[in-house]
Amino acid sequence: MTVTVDQPVTVEDKLFYRSWDLKQKNGKIRRITAPSPDLNKLQHDVLYYLYGMGIGEGPHAEGFVRSSRDPKTGEIVKQKNIVTNAEKHCGKEWVLNVDIKDFFPSCDEKKVIWVCKQEGMTDDQIAMIIKHCMHEGNLPTGACTSPFLSNIVAKHLLDNRMAGLAETRKATYSRYVDDLTWSSNEPLGSMIPVIKNIVKDAGFQLNPKKIVLMSSKKPQMVTGLVVNPIHGVSASDVKPRVLRHRRRRFRAILHNALFDAKNGKLPKVNYGKAFGYISFMHMIDPELAQKWKASLTLTQDFENLLRRCTDAENPRHN
Repeated sequence: MTVTVDQPVTVEDKLFYRSWDLKQKNGKIRRITAPSPDLNKLQHDVLYYLYGMGIGEGPHAEGFVRSSRDPKTGEIVKQKNIVTNAEKHCGKEWVLNVDIKDFFPSCDEKKVIWVCKQEGMTDDQIAMIIKHCMHEGNLPTGACTSPFLSNIVAKHLLDNRMAGLAETRKATYSRYVDDLTWSSNEPLGSMIPVIKNIVKDAGFQLNPKKIVLMSSKKPQMVTGLVVNPIHGVSASDVKPRVLRHRRRRFRAILHNALFDAKNGKLPKVNYGKAFGYISFMHMIDPELAQKWKASLTLTQDFENLLRRCTDAENPRHN
């Protein structure tokens, strides 16, 4: 399916959204609005059409940013993620995090139209985006186009001003979707009222419970990773780390699984979750993740072997 700017929107049963409530870890309910399979395919075509226009998410966006290639070698440039976001704030005395409340739904039609015009889009191109990528006047949370379009909205309405504010305070600024972060060796508390005004002026709201100012004397968390200075290590050499208790907890799971395997018992471990955590760790510490993967593969091989032996001893009869 190829999207063109003059393709009409047809009201068909196959092009629709479905919504449901998703319970988050903190117990709160988040409303998800996702497109139907056919509409999802159509939105992917729109997304690649927008990519082809050469529109960039800006230097301060770190979440859901498409991979770029080196024009000379053709190799993929380091992909942005939670690690690259945290790396910008390692080894600083002060870290400030704020969160935009209801980020996607707050990117309404008025904002999208305005930023599209700033990017030089024609009226037909803008109409295509509004018809195919908006739902009830907002960016739907489950559409593949929403992260890209929200990054464009934030680039023009938030990032440029927040980065300018950071420069006046000798701070570093980055944004991972709706999480905005500043870091500096100088106090950042006086920036909070200014940030609130910029966010309000842009038509967004801050989540008051997620305005967190962290000194180096306590754990400094950026997109779930620790970025505190390390004694005797220069700031440029500090890397994001996983909280110690999380590493210990997973190491204990592996230890128990190996112990069971060596003693002929069936390891009690959810391999799907375990390998998912290893994949997460691979972004942060590839060497440690590889060791964990080798250990977990050993216990998984044992479990598969034990099950095959059990099936052989107790064949099923139809």
